[in-house]
Amino acid sequence: MSNLHVLKRQSFRLLSTSRFPIASVSNPAFSTRNASTGTPIASAGIAPLPNRSLIHISGRDAPKFLQGLTTNNVDTSRLHGWYTAFLNATGRVVTDAFVWPVIKDVDWACLLDVDETVAQRLQSYLKKHKLRSKVSIRVLEGSQQKTLGYLPDPRLAGFSHRLILPKNAEPESSLTNILQPFSQLQLATAKQYDLHRYINGVPEGPIEMFSEHYQVHPSNLDVLNAVDFHKGCYVGQELTIRTEHTGVVRKRILPIQLYPTNSSAPDQLTYSPDVMDFDSSTIPHETKIVSTGGKREAAKWIAGTGNVGLAMCRIETMTDVKVSAEGGTYTESAEFFLSEDTGLKVKAFVPNWLRQQLSMARKPRS
Repeated sequence: MSNLHVLKRQSFRLLSTSRFPIASVSNPAFSTRNASTGTPIASAGIAPLPNRSLIHISGRDAPKFLQGLTTNNVDTSRLHGWYTAFLNATGRVVTDAFVWPVIKDVDWACLLDVDETVAQRLQSYLKKHKLRSKVSIRVLEGSQQKTLGYLPDPRLAGFSHRLILPKNAEPESSLTNILQPFSQLQLATAKQYDLHRYINGVPEGPIEMFSEHYQVHPSNLDVLNAVDFHKGCYVGQELTIRTEHTGVVRKRILPIQLYPTNSSAPDQLTYSPDVMDFDSSTIPHETKIVSTGGKREAAKWIAGTGNVGLAMCRIETMTDVKVSAEGGTYTESAEFFLSEDTGLKVKAFVPNWLRQQLSMARKPRS
């Protein structure tokens, strides 16, 4: 199975289709400048996602089955799909997933679009909860699914679209048959897709979300349309709802920029890998980020490319956003370093879309 990601042009207007109607929306991406080296920024393109797997779920009890295992509401009338997460019994995220409905004549069915590293584990997780439910669960091979079509990415308005095609299909020819405007887009790379996510502060997959270590809030799943806080009981719901209504979320995944120790902190997130001697993709996962002279961990490195990446950050330590009544220790003069001996400083940024979401949340409490 080939999973493709479409990076949309800013202000690019899309036509509606009868099966997957969408509206034209603006792109929430940061303002960035191109660099002379490293992975180039793609203003628009089609990026193959080779590290994704599809799990086919079907059967009479499939909707009820998924309703009890996922954080978002399973609405069988929706045709365009949605974003969701699977939690363990203690409310920690096992993995995120896209749910793409498959149009059938008999029972409702869907494809779970997940990171390939978790596909077999998730299949076992699903079968463990199947019991006597009338549900079929199988991981698809590349030759088992015909073209499904293009689907709006449900995480952020205007962020992208996704295409599910046969593994050996040529993206250009497939796009021509599905939607004419997309046929003009050039082929991008998976690294460019990752860069697009990092700049916008969008984590993906069990590794970036520290599988089974954090709840939905630190991974931003609560603000990426992955959780319906009004739905009924599901695995891990109790702690999720308690945190939403009574807790203070002090950590979140944020985009970060690396810069040399002899440079001043950047005012805005700028992708420019030529300012460093190495690529951030070589930094070990969970490398600590600490403040000058500080012993307490301020963040954990997740992943990156060039001079930008993602980290699990203490919000009130690394940014000006307040999430509690007492506030945090952040000051504009504060500096942060990778605990590895890289000679690099770290600056965290709060994307506009996330800042807006947090500002709409309840007032800080003690």
